[in-house]
Amino acid sequence: MNVYGQELICPNGYCKFYGHIRSMTPFLFRSFLSVVFSVSRVPTLVGDLRGKEAAMLAVLLVPSVAHAQGSLSRVSPNGGRAGSQITLNFGGDQIPETATLVVHGDGIRPLGPFQKGVGKIEIAADAKPGMRELRLVGPKGATSPRPFAIGTLPELDEKEPNNRLDQAQKLDSFPVTLNGTLPTRPDIDVFQIALKKGECLVVAGESRGLGAPTNLLVRVRDAQARELLIQMDHRTRDPLVGFTAPADGTYFLELQEVMNNYSGINADYVYRVTVTKGPWVDYTFPPSVQRGAPARVTAVGWNLGGKSGPSQVEVEATVPTDAGVTYPLAVPGVPYPIPVAVGPAPHSLEKEPEDPALAVPVPVPGTVSGAFGAPGDVDRFLFSAKAKDVLELDVDARELTSFADPVMVVLDASGKTIATADDADGTRDPRLLWTAPADGNYTVVLRDVASGSRGGPDFFYRLTVAKPEPSLQVTTKDPTLVLKPGAKLEVELSITQAYQPGEIAFQVEGLPAGVTATVPEVAGSARKAGKATAKLTLTAAADAKPGHALIRVTATPAGQPALNTSVTAGWDLSKDRSGVLVTGKTDGLLLLIPAP
Repeated sequence: MNVYGQELICPNGYCKFYGHIRSMTPFLFRSFLSVVFSVSRVPTLVGDLRGKEAAMLAVLLVPSVAHAQGSLSRVSPNGGRAGSQITLNFGGDQIPETATLVVHGDGIRPLGPFQKGVGKIEIAADAKPGMRELRLVGPKGATSPRPFAIGTLPELDEKEPNNRLDQAQKLDSFPVTLNGTLPTRPDIDVFQIALKKGECLVVAGESRGLGAPTNLLVRVRDAQARELLIQMDHRTRDPLVGFTAPADGTYFLELQEVMNNYSGINADYVYRVTVTKGPWVDYTFPPSVQRGAPARVTAVGWNLGGKSGPSQVEVEATVPTDAGVTYPLAVPGVPYPIPVAVGPAPHSLEKEPEDPALAVPVPVPGTVSGAFGAPGDVDRFLFSAKAKDVLELDVDARELTSFADPVMVVLDASGKTIATADDADGTRDPRLLWTAPADGNYTVVLRDVASGSRGGPDFFYRLTVAKPEPSLQVTTKDPTLVLKPGAKLEVELSITQAYQPGEIAFQVEGLPAGVTATVPEVAGSARKAGKATAKLTLTAAADAKPGHALIRVTATPAGQPALNTSVTAGWDLSKDRSGVLVTGKTDGLLLLIPAP
C-alpha cells in the first residue's frame, strides 16, 4: 500500500523513513515520508527517495464546496500484532459520535461501530507487517486519516503508575513492542529489565514515524539509579540505541518526552517502542542498490551474525526489475525486512585512491555509494560530458538517514569551480540540474558541511550522475471530498510537468453508485513553462444514497504509461508549540455523500 508517498515497510513499529512523514527526518520516506513520509520531502522518498523521480507532475485538488471535517490527532495504541484483537482509542477534533472505521490497506477488520472514538478491531493472522491508514466516518462527516502499524512481535501496554524506579513495570520476555503515552508533565515511564554481562539491549522507537508529536528520550540506569546511557534523536527524531550490560544485574529503562515540562503535553504524546536482545539493523552499506541486478550489502547494527553488541553481517540478494523505490532486504534473524534504496543506474562503490587528489571515474548514467569515513574526508568523482549535455547531479544522504550533510562542487578540467550545490528542494542534500559548457572531463567534489570535525562509516551517501528523466507527482490539498446528493463538486487541477511535457489523462476509480466524473484531458499545447490548469467535476445524482468510498484518481502522461501516478493528499498529523511537526500523505481519497 502506498502511504505517505511510498511503500512503507514497518514491521513492529520500527519504520525507516524512506519517505514522508518527513518532518521527522532531515528525510524516509522533500518525501517519507514531503515522507512524505513529512515524510516533508518526505521526510521526503518517492520515485527516488525524495520524490525526485516523481517530481514532474503536481496536481492540487480543492473541493469547491466547504465542509466540516474532523481531524485525528492520535490513536492509542499506535499499532498491533498480527492475529490479535485490540481496542483503539482515537483522539482529535469533530470526531463523529457514532462512526464506521475505514481502513486503507488490508488485514484489519472493525468489530462493530466506534462510539466517541473507541472501538475494537481484529488484525488478521496473515496480515503483512507495515503501515495502514485509519479514519472515522459518520453520517455527516469524516476525519483525516491516522497511521497505524501492524507488527509481528509480542506487544505490551505500559501500566501506570510506573513513574519511579520502585514502580517500574517488569519486562520478562523479549522481543516486545511497548505501547504507551506520556500525557502529563512531567511523566516518565520506567521498565525493569534483568541483563547478564555482555548482553546487548536494543531500544527502537517510532513515535514521530507514526505521526505523534513525541520526541522520545531513552535513559538506562543501573540498580543504584546511576545513569549509564541517555539518547534522544538517532537518525530520525526517534531513538535507536544499543546498550551492552557491564555486569549481571537489574537495569531500568526510562522513556520520557524530551520537552518534559512543556505545558502543551497531552494524550497525543503516544509512543511505540520495540525492546529486544535479538538482532536489529541500524543501516546498510551501500545504502542503495541497482534495480534488476544482484546486490551485496553490509547490514550494520546490533546482535547480528550471532555476535552480541555492535556487529555487522553481509547479505546477498537479487533486486527484481520491478522493484520500487526501496527493496525489502531480508537479514538473517532480524524480525523485519530492511528497506534499501533502489535506483536504475549502474551502481558502484567508492574506492579511496592512493592519492587523495585523484578522482574516481563514474559512468554516465551511474551511481556510486561512499562515505566520509573520517573528519576531513573529501571525495572526488570524475565523469565525462559533451557540450550542452543536461545532467542531474544528485546526492542522497540525509534522505537515506545518513548523518552526513553533503556539499557538492563541480570543477572543470583546469580545476576551476563552475557550479556548487548545498541544500536543495527544502532538504539537507545537494542536487544540481547542470548543463555542460563544453566537451570534456568534470570532477564532482563532495565533503560534509562540517568535514573538519565530523565523519565515520555512517556518514554515507550516494551520488547519481544521469540525464534527467520524466516523472510525475500528484498531490491534493484534502484527503476528504464531500459531495451532496444532486450536487456537483468542482476539483481544480494545478499541473506542473517538466522534461517531456505532453497530454495528460486523468482517471477516477472506485466511485460509488450514483456518482459520475467528468475527467479532463490536458493538452501539451495548453502549457506554458510546463504548467497548466484543468477542472475535474464529480456529480451526484439526486437519489444518490448517503455513504462513503475510498476513490483513486490517477494521471498518466500520453505515451508514458509507466508514469501513471495516483493523486496523494497531504494533511497535518501533529503539532507542538513550534508548529507543524509531522505531515501525512495518502493515495486513499475519501468521497463522502452525507446524510440529509
